[in-house]
Parts: sequence; C-alpha cells; structure tokens
Amino acid sequence: GAADHLDRAAALAADAPLLRRLVALDRSLGRAGEALRALDRLAPLEPDPAARAAVLAEAGDAAIALGLGGDARDRFAAAIALDPTCRPALDGAARLARDRGDAVAERDALERLLPLVAPGADGAGVLDRLASARDRAGDLAGAAVAASAARAALPTAARLDACVALARRAGDPGALAALLGERARSAAASGDGAAATEAWLE
Repeated sequence: GAADHLDRAAALAADAPLLRRLVALDRSLGRAGEALRALDRLAPLEPDPAARAAVLAEAGDAAIALGLGGDARDRFAAAIALDPTCRPALDGAARLARDRGDAVAERDALERLLPLVAPGADGAGVLDRLASARDRAGDLAGAAVAASAARAALPTAARLDACVALARRAGDPGALAALLGERARSAAASGDGAAATEAWLE
C-alpha cells in the first residue's frame, strides 16, 4: 500500500517532506510504532528549534500510545529543552507525571504551561489540574489559589465545591463562610431549598 511505498522511499533518503507525509499517513492508519520511528528520524532534520520540539512532542504522544512512558518522557524533556514554550510537550510531561504519581513534577509542568494557554475554558482546565497537583504536592494554600482562579475564569458548581473543600481543609473560617454563602445563594436561585439551608447552617 501507500504506507509501504513511503516506508521504502523514506528508508532510502533522509528527506523531511517525505517523512512528514509518512508520519501523516501512519497517523491516519493508527500505526503508532511506525509513526514514532518516522518522527524520530524527522526531528533532527527540522532546522527550527520550535519545529523540532513540536516533532519531539508528537513522538512523545506516539510513545504514550505504545505504552512507552520512559521513552515519552525523554522526548517531552528534549522538546522542552529546545522550546520551553512547547505546549504539547509541557502538557504531555504533566500527564506522565500524574500517571506515575509525581505531583511535584506535574505541578512544575502545569505552572509552565498555564501562561501559554488561552483564558476561558482552556485556562480553567489547566488551573483545575494545577490545583489538584499542588494539593497532592502538599501545597494546600497554592491549591486554593489555583482553584479560586479556575472558578473566576469559568464558574461552575464543581469548582465552587472544590474551593469549599479546600477552605474547609485549610481551616479558613472566613473564606469558608463566604464560599458557603455563595453556595447557599446559588442553590436558592436554582430552587434547591434543602441545599441552600444546609449551606447556611454550616
């Protein structure tokens, strides 16, 4: 097929345009192993550091698809070294750190990612992840700051609940009272009298 033809052609010459075509075809066919090999060959042919970093980040994603966490981590790290603003690499590094239970590494990657994402839903999503990572890293105050920022960026009931939980654990009665008042008013506005009463009583 076309993929076999491109494989043979790519094996004969280190040609960046040809390798890009091969990567696109492998991706469309779900051939993660072949895509990873092609991306590894393509990366050193990219003269621009940002472009090379993007290729390495894509290679990291391909490695994750193959269950090669260590190989993915190496590629994400190489991408970040080339371009510290490579969003896919920072996001991938954060996901890998979460998977292996390294909250500090996850937090660090997310803190570098946060200034690079658009405000609104994307930013709020990263802030949610950052709040969780900071909490698991033992930084309860930092988690509360991130959770509050996520709620300010895109308010939801779940984000309010997260802020309430953090304020309760931090033992901050002033912040907790304000958040519970907001929860009560929101519940009352939506017609949930029982939830509103429960929040006011607490």
